[in-house]
Amino acid sequence: MSDLSKLTLTTTNQLIDNNGGVISGSAATAMVQNTNLWRERFANAVSQSCHHDKDGKKKHTRPTFSGHQIYVLEKTFEQTKYLAGPERAKLAYALGMSEGQVKNRIFSIITVIIVILIGINLIDANDQSSTTSTKFINSLIARFQSNGIRGYVLFTENGTSTSISTKIFDNGSNNETYSWKVYNAGYMIDNTNCNVRNNIYLSFDLTLLMGSIEPIRQNIFNVHLNFVTGEHSFLGKTLVLKGNNSGRMSCAIILPFENKSTFVSNFHTDIHGIVYFLQSGNLFSIVSSLYYLSPLLKTSLYDWSIVRSSSLKTSPLSMKNNEKIYDFHYENEMKHCSNTTTMVNSQTIIQSTETNQISVSSESSTLNSRSYINLLNVPNLLSNENLYLILRNNGKNIACSPIYQLLSRKTIAKFNDIDHQLIGQVMFSQESPIDPTLVDIELKINKYAYSYGIDELPTIARTAESNKICPNINNIIYNPTNISPFSVPIEGLGTSDQYAIGDLSGKYGTLLQKSDEKISTVDFNLPLFGPESVVGRALVFYSPNGTTIACANLELVDIDMTVAFATFDKPVQGQIIFKQPKNHCNEDTTVYFEISHSNDNLTITKNHQWNIHHNPIFTDNSWSTSDCNRTDKIFNPYNKTIDSIYYRDCQNGNSNPIQSCIIGDMSRKLSPIDIVPYKINDNGDVNLKKYYFIDIHLPLCGPNSIIGRSIQINQQDSDSRPLACTNIVLFESEDDDQNS
Repeated sequence: MSDLSKLTLTTTNQLIDNNGGVISGSAATAMVQNTNLWRERFANAVSQSCHHDKDGKKKHTRPTFSGHQIYVLEKTFEQTKYLAGPERAKLAYALGMSEGQVKNRIFSIITVIIVILIGINLIDANDQSSTTSTKFINSLIARFQSNGIRGYVLFTENGTSTSISTKIFDNGSNNETYSWKVYNAGYMIDNTNCNVRNNIYLSFDLTLLMGSIEPIRQNIFNVHLNFVTGEHSFLGKTLVLKGNNSGRMSCAIILPFENKSTFVSNFHTDIHGIVYFLQSGNLFSIVSSLYYLSPLLKTSLYDWSIVRSSSLKTSPLSMKNNEKIYDFHYENEMKHCSNTTTMVNSQTIIQSTETNQISVSSESSTLNSRSYINLLNVPNLLSNENLYLILRNNGKNIACSPIYQLLSRKTIAKFNDIDHQLIGQVMFSQESPIDPTLVDIELKINKYAYSYGIDELPTIARTAESNKICPNINNIIYNPTNISPFSVPIEGLGTSDQYAIGDLSGKYGTLLQKSDEKISTVDFNLPLFGPESVVGRALVFYSPNGTTIACANLELVDIDMTVAFATFDKPVQGQIIFKQPKNHCNEDTTVYFEISHSNDNLTITKNHQWNIHHNPIFTDNSWSTSDCNRTDKIFNPYNKTIDSIYYRDCQNGNSNPIQSCIIGDMSRKLSPIDIVPYKINDNGDVNLKKYYFIDIHLPLCGPNSIIGRSIQINQQDSDSRPLACTNIVLFESEDDDQNS
């Protein structure tokens, strides 16, 4: 869909209401987009049933508790430690239990809670000291929080054996057990879907060896195989839990338990894809997903090496913004890596053997495109600079790409609203795209706020809107995965993937009757990396009736940003603002876009393509023009072939369209745009169409920077004729001028 605000629509045209009725068409659309539905939970009474014998008489059996009831009781006990009479009655009613059942269950819960807290300390951020004080040398962990299943599986090396500890909670299942299998599935590496169904991806079936996992209880196994290090290591692979009765699945990538360093290498030329390097202590893993752009080439195995180039010895302090160093490090792959002669004074850090080559497939995201290589005692990549991954065939360089470290990201939104008595901050941090996000919420004063969430747009305070609360936001909860509000569990009881990404009070609970709040938890569905990142969007607090109280943008902490802009003044008007961490050419770039026609004589026009072109334009007295003949072709520095395969892979809606597209193809990477007529709305706002995107490959530095190039908007309905074009200009503040 071209309208970004419609990204909250479900992929079907029908919804099922709480009574089982079908809601379709525009009514369904309105309900999914209605932000009030995201601030209300559908907490209906739980149906009750009783048991009868074969003669139809009611049996007096010992009560059993469902997984959902046990889970809620444990969570309640963990938070309150004591249940008074009113609270006990309220909880009993909500769970469809008697007060006596709740009371009698408390003592058994105490025992279970002790074990639970041990497990939670391994997977949660509630008590960081417990994880740092216990050293799990050579341990791997898979953390689960999806599809109503949460918990962990811990693999600890013990000589040539492995000790495996599991603790799994399932919300709502009764007498369920889970099979557990390890797959070469690339979960969180080249896809985020837990839909492994083909056994050709199977690496190891743990169920056959140790039986199924029982939820709630602690499961401990010892295996005379080493799953942590060596050729059988599970590092970087996917552990899949599947309910033996329900068929419910939950996936988790297997990562080092201790702190790790994550590096990445992106390939953009004839060989395409991504390579991750995971390093923790003496553990080192290469996880790759590589494929040919041409489907005519057959799957092949390549030798590889990690090389350090020391040919550039210029001090970073001797040049503005380190431009030469970054031009060198991010040189075009084809130009810089064609042969070893360009690698002056290069040194090989590590290289492949006959048994651990890297596979390149004829198709993306398949088993043949993935490689899992585990090595021991690899030199610390952090102590080396200017690293490259080189792929070779018969001694000849085929492709290479720079290796760079993925730096952790931290965002913060601060609130100091005296009028509405809301004081505090919300902070998110994420180590890498394959790690969960740590959540720290601290509200010191709260009087009116009831719910809170992340908006699709940032808040922007213009001079004319200085008296407005949260100007510019859409008042639509950020929901790129199209979660229906009718499918959302009660606040705080589901796993994070069951809520919209931006539905924070749904995930963590509302602020009802809370004068302050302090939450530290882990969210597996709150990305700070990639196209669905929440970075730069507005975090908004709402009153019980749904009115906006306060908001603040989720800005990166302690990061200087490069800012560029493109301004249109005719025949359309608007502006595009690009922001990227300074001198980090491979980091995500945020794109804020607002646009309208220059007059009020037109209706809304739809499906405008917009692209970045190689050459700048030249105008006399205006920012933009309709004369776009000099812009040349769409910016394509890696010379990708534009053919039917390209159009198949590079389209919005694919699992990873941005990675498959050329840099300048903005419409296919992100979305076409609509342009509204210019007018002043009834509330006094200027009528503008607004978009906010995250582009994972749109550099604002280095040889492939888009700054100084042109951006072109085409005619409506995918007509390739130009409507308007303008240049992308670097924004330089007074501080930049003083440092130049």
